Formats: sequence, C-alpha cells, structure tokens
Amino acid sequence: MGNGSCWLRLAIQNNVNWCDFVAKLHGVETCFTEQIWRSSLEMPELFPHLITLQSGIPEALLSEMIEQHNVHFIKDSFADLDLTRQGFTKFVDAHWYIATAPTTPREKQQVVMARCYELTRAADLTRWEELLRGNKISEPIYPETFLSEPRVKFFTAEKDALQAGLSCFCDDQTVGIYNLWGDESLYQALLEKVFDTFPNKAIVGYGDQSEAQVLQILGFDILTPVSIWGKFF
Repeated sequence: MGNGSCWLRLAIQNNVNWCDFVAKLHGVETCFTEQIWRSSLEMPELFPHLITLQSGIPEALLSEMIEQHNVHFIKDSFADLDLTRQGFTKFVDAHWYIATAPTTPREKQQVVMARCYELTRAADLTRWEELLRGNKISEPIYPETFLSEPRVKFFTAEKDALQAGLSCFCDDQTVGIYNLWGDESLYQALLEKVFDTFPNKAIVGYGDQSEAQVLQILGFDILTPVSIWGKFF
C-alpha cells in the first residue's frame, strides 16, 4: 500500500473517531460496520449521520440505511457515490489532506507573529463557536464538557484585529484539525501550535478547495476528494 493510500486511511479514521467522540459526548449511540459508520439519532449541527468507510458502497445498502435510520447527511469519504436518486443534494466538495512534519510554507510569504493560545474557559469556548458559526448560539456543538477532554483542544490565534481558530482531536495515530476559521494569515501560527501540542504526530483533516489550497501552500499534501450530501426537507 502506497503512502497516499495509508495517509487517506489515517485521515478518514481520525474523522470517524472524531465524529464518534462528539456523538458519545452528546449522548448519541453509534454503529460501526466494515463499510459505514452511522449515528442512531440526530447529530449536532455540522456533523454527518453516516460516513462511508469503503469505496463502492452498494446502492441497495445505502438506500436501506437511509430509509430505516432517517439518514439525511452523508459523508462520502471516497467521493464515488451518486445519491441524487435517494433525494440527496451534494453541497460540499472537499479534499482530505495531511502534513507529516511541522509545516514549511512552499511559497514565500510574510510571517505573521500572532498570539496563539488554548481555550480553557467556557465563556471563551462559547465565543469561539460563535465566531465559527457566525452568529449567537442557543444549542452549542461544543459545550463546556469538551474542555475537560484531553484528546480535544480548541485554539485561537490573534494579531491586532485579526482572529482565527481551529479544533483538533488526537487519536492513537494522528491529530485531526477541524473547524478551521478566520483570517488565513494566522493559519501558520495555529498549525505550529498544534504540532507543538502533539509532537511526532501527523496532522490530518479535510477542507473545501479554498482551504485545501491555503494548506497546500503551508506544506500540506492534498489527498483524494471527499463529498458531503444532504437531504433537505
């Protein structure tokens, strides 16, 4: 198995572990098979109900899952499904990515010296999520309980009026970065903070074309496509 295939599996596995972790903290039971991961109940906003773990999942199996378990958000990890006949719309085209060592920008750019810190207070986490989602929140995705979990970190970078942030989740093999938001000039500072916090672990994740392009400049390797489908009622 080549490096690309190994890296892809690591990225998918971290994401599945992250979604499962979030589900359990919200009291949602989950189910694993060789082919899929799925939740038993409604997931928090921004999270899928089903993730494919193999390419070429049979249409009949997906149709059964969708009908029996009210699945209406699917992460197609290999971007090889057409769910239009099941009433879904593709609303995100993205790419998996990985950095196996501290990032070194591949293009000359101005270094922004930013203050970067880990969130430890509930009020700061609430504000962080509001900046991520762009509005005041009534039902948080990340309540205060997340701050007591050693595998999860929330970081913010600041420089004058500029802000950016991300969350990360460490499993046995990698650290996944999620919810990357804010000014792109601060991303390098955030990534350095992640590598400092979790040394000797590759960083994995996924993002849309814009995010992938920025991270590629910052030294990430861009892997294969991933798609997210939704059924809107």
